[in-house]
Amino acid sequence: MPGGKARRAWRIGSGALLVAAAVAFAPDPAQADDLPAVSGLNGKVDLSGASLDGEDFNAASGSVAVPVGRAFGLQADGMVGDYSAVNVWAVGGHAFWRDPGLGLAGLVGSVTDVGTTKIYRYGIEGEYYLDRVTIAGTAGYQSGDSLHAGWGGLDLRYYPADNLLLEAGAGAISNERTGHVGAEWQAPFGLSTGFSLFADAAMGTSDYEHVIGGIRIYFGGGDKPLLRRHREDDPINLLVGGLTSAVSGAVSSTSTKADTNGGASVGGSGCSAPLGFAERDT
Repeated sequence: MPGGKARRAWRIGSGALLVAAAVAFAPDPAQADDLPAVSGLNGKVDLSGASLDGEDFNAASGSVAVPVGRAFGLQADGMVGDYSAVNVWAVGGHAFWRDPGLGLAGLVGSVTDVGTTKIYRYGIEGEYYLDRVTIAGTAGYQSGDSLHAGWGGLDLRYYPADNLLLEAGAGAISNERTGHVGAEWQAPFGLSTGFSLFADAAMGTSDYEHVIGGIRIYFGGGDKPLLRRHREDDPINLLVGGLTSAVSGAVSSTSTKADTNGGASVGGSGCSAPLGFAERDT
């Protein structure tokens, strides 16, 4: 019947419109599941101050990340500062694969100069993303004019809100073990440049401790919450954390040698850097 055909045609047409609307308003698969490893040229600058094992530490650090195709990225890190009235500088780099919906895996390396003492670090890094939780780890080896030892760390990062990070973790170098808690909050200014405050506190097995706080400025990458910046833009700058790890290892080494030598400290007044950094432990 003509009426039946009309109704059937109307149903088919309505169904086609619904399918077309669903396709039109569905999330773009390229946006939802196929984001690049690095969103574009971007970076950050940190200004921080700390009490690092009872000594003052102040630093300015920064990072710049660039995409290499869709699946890979490169990042350069830098830091300048002073620790216990000794000049400090460091440079480092990352080469990594990342899927912002899954995780990150890469290689890291750095050189740090504390006074006249060189510290070389090389290793691997990884992150695994679970909705608002990130599991992050690093591991490698340290050499140079100071302690020669393996190092590593494991962090659990939780984002209770898009612009708030809470984290806790543990680290190790040689015989020293440390635990830390930290936080970062990004102000919701709605600007392409992000501004955040961060803090971190740690304690170690050889009476090592630190408290760090500062401001961080993100540039590039567009207007996005902190959670997305951490997974789509530049990875964590490891230079300040590398120095705190090296200091904690030096504390442990100095404490062990002092006990072995009946309480005599290592390095003495002629040491060119704090905490016996100039003493090579082989």
